[in-house]
Amino acid sequence: MIRMRLEEIQKMAKGMGIRSLKMKKAYLIRAIQRAENNIECYGTKRVDNCQEMACLWKSDCLSLNNNRRALHNLEEFCHSTKGSVRNIAAIAHIFLSQI
Repeated sequence: MIRMRLEEIQKMAKGMGIRSLKMKKAYLIRAIQRAENNIECYGTKRVDNCQEMACLWKSDCLSLNNNRRALHNLEEFCHSTKGSVRNIAAIAHIFLSQI
Protein backbone atom coordinates (compact mmCIF):
# COMPACT_ATOMS: atom_id res chain seq x y z
CA MET A 1 0.00 0.00 0.00
CA ILE A 2 1.24 3.47 -0.88
CA ARG A 3 1.51 6.22 1.72
CA MET A 4 -0.56 9.25 0.77
CA ARG A 5 0.72 12.80 1.01
CA LEU A 6 -1.21 15.28 3.16
CA GLU A 7 -2.43 17.13 0.06
CA GLU A 8 -3.97 13.92 -1.29
CA ILE A 9 -5.64 13.20 2.03
CA GLN A 10 -7.02 16.75 2.17
CA LYS A 11 -8.42 16.35 -1.34
CA MET A 12 -10.09 13.07 -0.32
CA ALA A 13 -11.53 14.71 2.79
CA LYS A 14 -12.86 17.66 0.80
CA GLY A 15 -14.65 15.24 -1.53
CA MET A 16 -16.36 13.79 1.55
CA GLY A 17 -17.38 17.20 2.88
CA ILE A 18 -14.79 17.22 5.67
CA ARG A 19 -13.25 20.59 6.47
CA SER A 20 -9.53 19.91 6.77
CA LEU A 21 -8.07 23.37 7.25
CA LYS A 22 -5.25 23.28 9.86
CA MET A 23 -6.13 19.69 10.76
CA LYS A 24 -3.19 17.43 11.57
CA LYS A 25 -2.81 14.34 9.44
CA ALA A 26 -3.86 11.84 12.13
CA TYR A 27 -7.04 13.77 12.97
CA LEU A 28 -7.86 14.17 9.31
CA ILE A 29 -7.49 10.46 8.62
CA ARG A 30 -9.66 9.63 11.64
CA ALA A 31 -12.29 12.06 10.35
CA ILE A 32 -12.26 10.20 7.04
CA GLN A 33 -12.52 6.88 8.87
CA ARG A 34 -15.50 8.24 10.82
CA ALA A 35 -17.19 9.51 7.65
CA GLU A 36 -16.78 6.05 6.11
CA ASN A 37 -18.28 4.41 9.23
CA ASN A 38 -14.99 2.71 10.00
CA ILE A 39 -13.19 2.46 13.31
CA GLU A 40 -11.33 5.71 14.05
CA CYS A 41 -8.08 3.98 14.83
CA TYR A 42 -5.33 5.61 12.76
CA GLY A 43 -2.28 6.26 14.91
CA THR A 44 -3.76 4.65 18.02
CA LYS A 45 -2.54 1.70 20.05
CA ARG A 46 -5.01 -0.48 18.18
CA VAL A 47 -2.31 -0.94 15.53
CA ASP A 48 -0.65 -3.56 17.75
CA ASN A 49 -3.63 -5.86 17.16
CA CYS A 50 -4.83 -4.58 13.80
CA GLN A 51 -6.43 -7.17 11.54
CA GLU A 52 -7.61 -4.70 8.88
CA MET A 53 -5.65 -6.03 5.91
CA ALA A 54 -7.45 -3.87 3.31
CA CYS A 55 -7.09 -0.60 5.25
CA LEU A 56 -5.93 2.29 3.09
CA TRP A 57 -3.95 3.73 5.99
CA LYS A 58 -2.34 0.55 7.36
CA SER A 59 1.23 0.98 6.08
CA ASP A 60 1.30 4.63 7.14
CA CYS A 61 -0.16 3.75 10.53
CA LEU A 62 2.40 0.98 11.10
CA SER A 63 5.20 3.36 10.13
CA LEU A 64 3.91 5.98 12.55
CA ASN A 65 3.73 3.39 15.32
CA ASN A 66 7.29 2.21 14.59
CA ASN A 67 8.51 5.83 14.74
CA ARG A 68 6.82 6.29 18.11
CA ARG A 69 8.47 3.13 19.44
CA ALA A 70 11.86 4.32 18.18
CA LEU A 71 11.32 7.68 19.91
CA HIS A 72 10.32 5.94 23.13
CA ASN A 73 13.47 3.79 22.99
CA LEU A 74 15.58 6.87 22.31
CA GLU A 75 14.01 8.72 25.23
CA GLU A 76 14.68 5.76 27.53
CA PHE A 77 18.30 5.68 26.38
CA CYS A 78 18.66 9.43 26.98
CA HIS A 79 17.14 9.07 30.43
CA SER A 80 19.49 6.22 31.31
CA THR A 81 22.60 8.10 30.12
CA LYS A 82 21.59 11.44 31.69
CA GLY A 83 23.90 13.14 29.21
CA SER A 84 23.78 15.56 26.34
CA VAL A 85 22.04 12.95 24.22
CA ARG A 86 18.77 14.52 25.40
CA ASN A 87 19.10 17.03 22.58
CA ILE A 88 18.69 14.15 20.13
CA ALA A 89 15.47 13.11 21.86
CA ALA A 90 14.13 16.66 21.68
CA ILE A 91 14.90 16.84 17.97
CA ALA A 92 13.34 13.42 17.36
CA HIS A 93 10.23 14.45 19.30
CA ILE A 94 9.82 17.60 17.22
CA PHE A 95 10.27 15.59 14.04
CA LEU A 96 7.68 12.98 15.01
CA SER A 97 5.13 15.58 16.06
CA GLN A 98 5.13 16.83 12.47
CA ILE A 99 4.39 13.44 10.91
